Amino acid sequence: MVDCHDFELRNLRFHGNRTGREESEEPAHSVLLLGCKDFRLSNIHVEDPVVDGFYFGYEGSDPLQAICENGVVENCSTRGAWRCGAGVINARNLSFVDCRFTEGGVDGTLPKCGVDVESDADAPRPSLENIQFTRVEFSDNIGYGLQLSSSKDPEAVTVSDCWFENNVRGGILVGTNDAVIRGCRFRNFSASDSTRRGTIDIPAADNARSIRIEGNLFQNIHTKKPTIFVHSLCGGPVLIRGNIFENVYSALSIWKDDVIVSNNVIQGSISTPIICYANRCLFDGNRISNATEAAFFVHGEGNKILNNFITDTIISSDDYGTIVLANSRSDIRGNHLELTEPNRNAYAVRVDSEADVSFLKNNILIGYGDSDPTPSIYFHGEPTGFVGDNIED
Repeated sequence: MVDCHDFELRNLRFHGNRTGREESEEPAHSVLLLGCKDFRLSNIHVEDPVVDGFYFGYEGSDPLQAICENGVVENCSTRGAWRCGAGVINARNLSFVDCRFTEGGVDGTLPKCGVDVESDADAPRPSLENIQFTRVEFSDNIGYGLQLSSSKDPEAVTVSDCWFENNVRGGILVGTNDAVIRGCRFRNFSASDSTRRGTIDIPAADNARSIRIEGNLFQNIHTKKPTIFVHSLCGGPVLIRGNIFENVYSALSIWKDDVIVSNNVIQGSISTPIICYANRCLFDGNRISNATEAAFFVHGEGNKILNNFITDTIISSDDYGTIVLANSRSDIRGNHLELTEPNRNAYAVRVDSEADVSFLKNNILIGYGDSDPTPSIYFHGEPTGFVGDNIED
Protein backbone atom coordinates (compact mmCIF):
# COMPACT_ATOMS: atom_id res chain seq x y z
CA MET A 1 0.00 0.00 0.00
CA VAL A 2 1.39 3.38 -1.05
CA ASP A 3 0.38 6.83 0.21
CA CYS A 4 -2.90 5.58 1.68
CA HIS A 5 -4.61 7.61 4.42
CA ASP A 6 -7.23 6.92 7.10
CA PHE A 7 -7.80 3.18 6.72
CA GLU A 8 -7.91 -0.11 8.62
CA LEU A 9 -6.81 -3.61 7.65
CA ARG A 10 -7.95 -6.51 9.82
CA ASN A 11 -8.39 -10.27 10.06
CA LEU A 12 -5.89 -11.35 7.40
CA ARG A 13 -3.42 -14.23 7.14
CA PHE A 14 -0.41 -14.45 4.82
CA HIS A 15 1.90 -17.38 4.14
CA GLY A 16 5.09 -16.47 2.30
CA ASN A 17 5.90 -20.04 1.24
CA ARG A 18 9.65 -19.60 1.72
CA THR A 19 10.35 -23.18 0.76
CA GLY A 20 8.79 -22.67 -2.66
CA ARG A 21 10.21 -19.21 -3.48
CA GLU A 22 13.63 -17.67 -3.91
CA GLU A 23 14.67 -15.62 -0.90
CA SER A 24 16.35 -12.27 -1.57
CA GLU A 25 16.39 -8.76 -0.12
CA GLU A 26 13.96 -7.42 -2.67
CA PRO A 27 10.68 -5.67 -1.76
CA ALA A 28 8.76 -8.92 -1.34
CA HIS A 29 7.47 -8.17 2.14
CA SER A 30 4.13 -9.66 3.12
CA VAL A 31 2.60 -6.38 4.36
CA LEU A 32 4.20 -3.28 2.80
CA LEU A 33 3.21 0.27 3.78
CA LEU A 34 4.93 3.27 2.17
CA GLY A 35 4.00 6.82 3.12
CA CYS A 36 0.75 5.75 4.76
CA LYS A 37 -0.94 7.85 7.46
CA ASP A 38 -3.65 7.45 10.10
CA PHE A 39 -4.03 3.68 9.83
CA ARG A 40 -4.70 0.62 11.98
CA LEU A 41 -3.63 -2.97 11.33
CA SER A 42 -5.51 -5.53 13.43
CA ASN A 43 -5.31 -9.33 13.62
CA ILE A 44 -2.92 -9.74 10.70
CA HIS A 45 -0.73 -12.84 10.96
CA VAL A 46 2.22 -13.65 8.70
CA GLU A 47 3.97 -17.00 8.37
CA ASP A 48 7.31 -17.65 6.60
CA PRO A 49 7.68 -14.33 4.74
CA VAL A 50 10.31 -14.24 2.01
CA VAL A 51 11.84 -11.02 3.45
CA ASP A 52 10.00 -9.13 6.25
CA GLY A 53 6.54 -9.80 7.58
CA PHE A 54 5.71 -6.08 7.88
CA TYR A 55 7.56 -3.12 6.38
CA PHE A 56 7.02 0.59 7.08
CA GLY A 57 8.85 3.07 4.84
CA TYR A 58 8.42 6.18 2.72
CA GLU A 59 7.37 6.90 -0.85
CA GLY A 60 8.62 9.80 -2.91
CA SER A 61 11.58 12.18 -2.92
CA ASP A 62 10.99 13.65 0.55
CA PRO A 63 11.17 10.97 3.26
CA LEU A 64 10.11 13.34 6.04
CA GLN A 65 6.89 14.30 4.25
CA ALA A 66 6.15 10.86 2.81
CA ILE A 67 6.82 8.96 6.04
CA CYS A 68 4.48 6.37 7.58
CA GLU A 69 2.71 8.28 10.35
CA ASN A 70 0.09 7.85 13.09
CA GLY A 71 -0.33 4.08 12.89
CA VAL A 72 -1.37 1.33 15.28
CA VAL A 73 -0.40 -2.32 14.79
CA GLU A 74 -2.39 -4.49 17.22
CA ASN A 75 -2.63 -8.23 17.75
CA CYS A 76 -0.47 -8.93 14.70
CA SER A 77 2.32 -11.48 14.37
CA THR A 78 5.15 -12.75 12.20
CA ARG A 79 6.71 -16.18 12.51
CA GLY A 80 9.76 -17.44 10.63
CA ALA A 81 10.74 -14.35 8.60
CA TRP A 82 13.78 -14.65 6.36
CA ARG A 83 15.06 -11.25 7.55
CA CYS A 84 12.83 -9.58 10.20
CA GLY A 85 9.38 -9.97 11.64
CA ALA A 86 8.90 -6.25 10.97
CA GLY A 87 11.13 -3.59 9.45
CA VAL A 88 10.43 -0.05 10.67
CA ILE A 89 12.45 2.12 8.29
CA ASN A 90 10.70 5.51 8.18
CA ALA A 91 7.88 6.13 10.64
CA ARG A 92 6.51 8.61 13.14
CA ASN A 93 3.99 7.92 15.91
CA LEU A 94 3.78 4.19 15.30
CA SER A 95 2.56 1.83 18.05
CA PHE A 96 2.78 -1.96 18.30
CA VAL A 97 0.34 -3.44 20.84
CA ASP A 98 -0.20 -7.12 21.80
CA CYS A 99 1.90 -8.42 18.89
CA ARG A 100 4.23 -11.43 18.49
CA PHE A 101 7.46 -11.66 16.49
CA THR A 102 9.10 -15.07 16.65
CA GLU A 103 11.74 -17.18 14.88
CA GLY A 104 13.06 -14.30 12.79
CA GLY A 105 16.09 -15.12 10.66
CA VAL A 106 15.95 -18.91 10.99
CA ASP A 107 17.98 -20.04 7.95
CA GLY A 108 17.82 -16.39 6.88
CA THR A 109 19.86 -13.20 6.59
CA LEU A 110 20.85 -10.37 8.94
CA PRO A 111 19.63 -8.77 11.06
CA LYS A 112 17.51 -11.90 11.70
CA CYS A 113 15.54 -10.11 14.41
CA GLY A 114 11.99 -9.83 15.63
CA VAL A 115 11.68 -6.12 14.77
CA ASP A 116 14.33 -3.90 13.19
CA VAL A 117 13.94 -0.13 13.78
CA GLU A 118 16.55 1.22 11.38
CA SER A 119 16.56 4.05 8.84
CA ASP A 120 18.33 3.76 5.51
CA ALA A 121 21.82 5.25 5.42
CA ASP A 122 20.77 8.09 3.08
CA ALA A 123 17.63 9.04 5.04
CA PRO A 124 17.41 12.48 6.70
CA ARG A 125 16.95 13.00 10.44
CA PRO A 126 14.63 12.23 12.12
CA SER A 127 13.36 9.38 9.97
CA LEU A 128 12.11 7.48 13.02
CA GLU A 129 10.30 9.17 15.89
CA ASN A 130 7.98 8.10 18.71
CA ILE A 131 7.87 4.35 18.17
CA GLN A 132 6.14 2.39 20.93
CA PHE A 133 5.99 -1.30 21.82
CA THR A 134 3.47 -2.44 24.45
CA ARG A 135 2.86 -6.06 25.49
CA VAL A 136 4.79 -7.39 22.51
CA GLU A 137 6.46 -10.82 22.53
CA PHE A 138 9.91 -11.29 20.98
CA SER A 139 11.07 -14.90 21.18
CA ASP A 140 13.35 -17.43 19.47
CA ASN A 141 14.77 -14.95 16.98
CA ILE A 142 18.28 -15.61 15.67
CA GLY A 143 19.28 -11.95 15.98
CA TYR A 144 18.06 -9.54 18.64
CA GLY A 145 14.45 -9.67 19.68
CA LEU A 146 14.24 -5.92 19.06
CA GLN A 147 16.99 -4.03 17.22
CA LEU A 148 16.95 -0.25 17.73
CA SER A 149 19.73 0.83 15.41
CA SER A 150 21.66 4.06 15.90
CA SER A 151 21.40 4.78 12.15
CA LYS A 152 20.11 8.37 11.72
CA ASP A 153 19.45 8.71 15.48
CA PRO A 154 15.91 7.37 16.01
CA GLU A 155 14.02 9.51 18.53
CA ALA A 156 11.81 8.52 21.46
CA VAL A 157 11.35 4.74 21.50
CA THR A 158 9.38 3.22 24.39
CA VAL A 159 9.31 -0.51 25.16
CA SER A 160 6.92 -1.36 27.99
CA ASP A 161 5.52 -4.58 29.45
CA CYS A 162 7.06 -6.68 26.67
CA TRP A 163 8.29 -10.28 26.75
CA PHE A 164 11.73 -11.39 25.51
CA GLU A 165 12.77 -15.03 25.52
CA ASN A 166 15.65 -16.96 23.99
CA ASN A 167 16.68 -14.48 21.29
CA VAL A 168 20.12 -15.68 20.29
CA ARG A 169 22.00 -12.42 19.68
CA GLY A 170 20.33 -10.63 22.60
CA GLY A 171 17.08 -9.17 23.82
CA ILE A 172 17.34 -5.53 22.75
CA LEU A 173 19.99 -3.47 20.95
CA VAL A 174 19.45 0.12 22.18
CA GLY A 175 21.03 2.65 19.82
CA THR A 176 18.28 5.26 19.99
CA ASN A 177 17.82 8.71 21.48
CA ASP A 178 15.42 8.95 24.42
CA ALA A 179 14.83 5.23 24.85
CA VAL A 180 12.75 3.82 27.72
CA ILE A 181 12.66 0.10 28.53
CA ARG A 182 10.21 -0.40 31.37
CA GLY A 183 8.38 -3.29 32.97
CA CYS A 184 9.59 -5.95 30.52
CA ARG A 185 10.45 -9.60 31.19
CA PHE A 186 13.59 -11.27 29.86
CA ARG A 187 13.79 -15.04 30.37
CA ASN A 188 15.76 -18.11 29.38
CA PHE A 189 18.66 -16.76 27.36
CA SER A 190 21.36 -19.38 26.85
CA ALA A 191 25.00 -19.24 25.78
CA SER A 192 25.73 -19.09 22.06
CA ASP A 193 28.64 -18.07 19.84
CA SER A 194 26.22 -15.56 18.28
CA THR A 195 25.44 -13.81 21.58
CA ARG A 196 27.04 -10.39 21.35
CA ARG A 197 27.54 -8.31 24.51
CA GLY A 198 24.40 -8.18 26.60
CA THR A 199 20.77 -9.22 26.83
CA ILE A 200 20.27 -5.46 26.70
CA ASP A 201 23.12 -4.08 24.58
CA ILE A 202 23.69 -0.31 24.62
CA PRO A 203 26.25 0.25 21.82
CA ALA A 204 28.34 3.21 20.69
CA ALA A 205 26.04 5.89 19.25
CA ASP A 206 26.09 9.63 18.63
CA ASN A 207 23.81 11.94 20.61
CA ALA A 208 21.99 9.26 22.60
CA ARG A 209 20.46 11.76 24.99
CA SER A 210 18.75 9.50 27.49
CA ILE A 211 18.36 5.77 28.09
CA ARG A 212 16.25 4.51 30.99
CA ILE A 213 16.01 0.85 31.97
CA GLU A 214 13.49 0.59 34.79
CA GLY A 215 11.44 -2.04 36.54
CA ASN A 216 12.33 -5.01 34.33
CA LEU A 217 12.67 -8.66 35.34
CA PHE A 218 15.62 -10.77 34.13
CA GLN A 219 15.50 -14.52 34.84
CA ASN A 220 17.78 -17.39 33.86
CA ILE A 221 20.22 -15.38 31.74
CA HIS A 222 23.07 -17.83 31.05
CA THR A 223 24.73 -16.20 28.04
CA LYS A 224 28.22 -15.96 29.62
CA LYS A 225 27.82 -12.23 28.94
CA PRO A 226 26.46 -9.42 31.14
CA THR A 227 22.72 -8.97 31.27
CA ILE A 228 23.10 -5.23 30.53
CA PHE A 229 26.14 -3.90 28.65
CA VAL A 230 26.79 -0.14 28.44
CA HIS A 231 29.37 0.95 25.84
CA SER A 232 31.81 3.75 26.71
CA LEU A 233 30.66 5.76 23.66
CA CYS A 234 26.92 5.26 23.94
CA GLY A 235 26.21 8.99 24.18
CA GLY A 236 24.04 10.61 26.84
CA PRO A 237 23.01 9.61 30.39
CA VAL A 238 21.98 6.08 31.30
CA LEU A 239 19.73 5.20 34.24
CA ILE A 240 19.34 1.58 35.41
CA ARG A 241 16.81 1.54 38.24
CA GLY A 242 14.47 -0.82 40.03
CA ASN A 243 15.20 -3.95 38.01
CA ILE A 244 15.25 -7.53 39.33
CA PHE A 245 17.93 -9.99 38.24
CA GLU A 246 17.39 -13.65 39.19
CA ASN A 247 19.86 -16.39 38.36
CA VAL A 248 21.99 -14.52 35.82
CA TYR A 249 25.55 -14.93 34.62
CA SER A 250 26.39 -11.29 35.41
CA ALA A 251 24.08 -8.31 35.82
CA LEU A 252 25.92 -5.21 34.60
CA SER A 253 29.04 -4.30 32.64
CA ILE A 254 29.46 -0.51 32.74
CA TRP A 255 32.01 1.22 30.49
CA LYS A 256 30.23 4.58 30.21
CA ASP A 257 30.92 7.45 32.62
CA ASP A 258 28.17 8.89 34.85
CA VAL A 259 25.79 5.91 34.74
CA ILE A 260 23.28 5.72 37.63
CA VAL A 261 22.48 2.25 39.00
CA SER A 262 19.96 2.38 41.84
CA ASN A 263 17.48 0.23 43.75
CA ASN A 264 18.06 -2.93 41.74
CA VAL A 265 17.78 -6.44 43.19
CA ILE A 266 20.31 -9.09 42.12
CA GLN A 267 19.66 -12.61 43.41
CA GLY A 268 22.26 -15.11 42.34
CA SER A 269 24.97 -14.65 39.72
CA ILE A 270 27.45 -17.08 38.26
CA SER A 271 30.08 -14.33 37.91
CA THR A 272 30.61 -10.87 39.44
CA PRO A 273 27.24 -9.12 39.04
CA ILE A 274 28.46 -5.50 38.73
CA ILE A 275 31.63 -4.63 36.80
CA CYS A 276 32.53 -0.99 36.24
CA TYR A 277 35.36 0.32 34.03
CA ALA A 278 34.12 3.91 34.06
CA ASN A 279 34.21 7.14 36.06
CA ARG A 280 31.74 9.00 38.28
CA CYS A 281 29.11 6.27 38.29
CA LEU A 282 26.63 6.01 41.16
CA PHE A 283 25.62 2.65 42.65
CA ASP A 284 23.03 3.41 45.32
CA GLY A 285 20.52 1.35 47.26
CA ASN A 286 20.97 -1.95 45.43
CA ARG A 287 20.36 -5.33 47.09
CA ILE A 288 22.71 -8.14 46.05
CA SER A 289 22.72 -11.72 47.33
CA ASN A 290 24.66 -14.87 46.44
CA ALA A 291 27.09 -13.20 44.04
CA THR A 292 30.11 -15.21 42.94
CA GLU A 293 33.70 -13.94 43.35
CA ALA A 294 32.69 -10.34 44.16
CA ALA A 295 29.55 -8.22 44.19
CA PHE A 296 31.37 -5.16 42.77
CA PHE A 297 34.53 -4.91 40.70
CA VAL A 298 35.31 -1.21 40.17
CA HIS A 299 38.08 0.33 38.07
CA GLY A 300 37.77 4.08 37.56
CA GLU A 301 37.76 7.48 39.24
CA GLY A 302 35.10 9.17 41.32
CA ASN A 303 32.61 6.29 41.51
CA LYS A 304 30.21 6.13 44.45
CA ILE A 305 29.07 2.89 46.07
CA LEU A 306 26.50 4.00 48.63
CA ASN A 307 23.85 2.36 50.82
CA ASN A 308 23.89 -1.05 49.17
CA PHE A 309 22.80 -4.19 51.06
CA ILE A 310 24.96 -7.17 50.08
CA THR A 311 24.68 -10.65 51.58
CA ASP A 312 26.40 -14.00 51.14
CA THR A 313 28.96 -13.27 48.44
CA ILE A 314 30.68 -16.52 47.40
CA ILE A 315 34.34 -15.51 47.62
CA SER A 316 36.50 -18.17 46.00
CA SER A 317 40.06 -16.83 46.47
CA ASP A 318 42.23 -14.13 48.01
CA ASP A 319 41.96 -12.15 44.77
CA TYR A 320 38.35 -11.27 45.57
CA GLY A 321 36.18 -9.64 48.21
CA THR A 322 32.58 -8.53 48.28
CA ILE A 323 33.80 -5.17 46.91
CA VAL A 324 37.01 -5.06 44.88
CA LEU A 325 38.67 -1.74 44.01
CA ALA A 326 41.30 -1.79 41.27
CA ASN A 327 43.36 1.33 40.59
CA SER A 328 40.49 3.59 41.50
CA ARG A 329 39.34 6.25 43.91
CA SER A 330 35.84 5.45 45.07
CA ASP A 331 33.46 6.74 47.71
CA ILE A 332 32.24 3.66 49.60
CA ARG A 333 29.85 4.63 52.39
CA GLY A 334 26.80 3.36 54.21
CA ASN A 335 26.86 -0.17 52.79
CA HIS A 336 25.80 -3.31 54.68
CA LEU A 337 28.00 -6.31 53.80
CA GLU A 338 27.14 -9.57 55.51
CA LEU A 339 27.94 -13.28 55.39
CA THR A 340 25.16 -15.09 57.24
CA GLU A 341 27.58 -18.00 57.64
CA PRO A 342 30.80 -16.24 58.75
CA ASN A 343 33.95 -16.82 56.73
CA ARG A 344 36.88 -15.45 58.66
CA ASN A 345 39.18 -16.00 55.67
CA ALA A 346 37.13 -13.68 53.44
CA TYR A 347 37.54 -9.96 52.79
CA ALA A 348 34.60 -7.59 52.77
CA VAL A 349 36.61 -5.07 50.72
CA ARG A 350 39.80 -5.76 48.80
CA VAL A 351 41.75 -2.68 47.75
CA ASP A 352 44.38 -2.64 45.01
CA SER A 353 47.73 -1.07 45.84
CA GLU A 354 47.07 2.09 43.78
CA ALA A 355 43.53 2.75 44.97
CA ASP A 356 42.60 5.83 47.01
CA VAL A 357 40.24 4.84 49.83
CA SER A 358 39.89 8.15 51.67
CA PHE A 359 36.10 7.73 51.55
CA LEU A 360 35.86 4.11 52.74
CA LYS A 361 33.76 4.61 55.86
CA ASN A 362 30.47 4.12 57.68
CA ASN A 363 29.97 0.60 56.34
CA ILE A 364 28.70 -2.39 58.33
CA LEU A 365 30.81 -5.53 57.78
CA ILE A 366 29.47 -8.76 59.32
CA GLY A 367 30.93 -12.26 59.16
CA TYR A 368 34.21 -11.41 57.43
CA GLY A 369 37.87 -11.92 58.41
CA ASP A 370 39.43 -11.37 61.78
CA SER A 371 41.86 -8.48 62.16
CA ASP A 372 44.66 -11.05 62.39
CA PRO A 373 45.58 -12.73 60.14
CA THR A 374 42.73 -11.88 57.71
CA PRO A 375 41.21 -8.38 58.01
CA SER A 376 37.71 -7.45 56.85
CA ILE A 377 39.30 -4.75 54.70
CA TYR A 378 42.43 -5.85 52.87
CA PHE A 379 44.94 -3.49 51.34
CA HIS A 380 47.29 -4.91 48.75
CA GLY A 381 49.98 -2.36 49.55
CA GLU A 382 49.89 0.92 51.44
CA PRO A 383 46.47 2.63 51.36
CA THR A 384 46.02 6.33 50.62
CA GLY A 385 44.07 8.44 53.09
CA PHE A 386 42.25 5.54 54.80
CA VAL A 387 39.48 6.50 57.21
CA GLY A 388 38.44 3.54 59.32
CA ASP A 389 34.94 4.49 60.52
CA ASN A 390 33.48 1.08 59.66
CA ILE A 391 31.60 -1.27 61.98
CA GLU A 392 32.93 -4.82 61.98
CA ASP A 393 31.35 -7.87 63.61
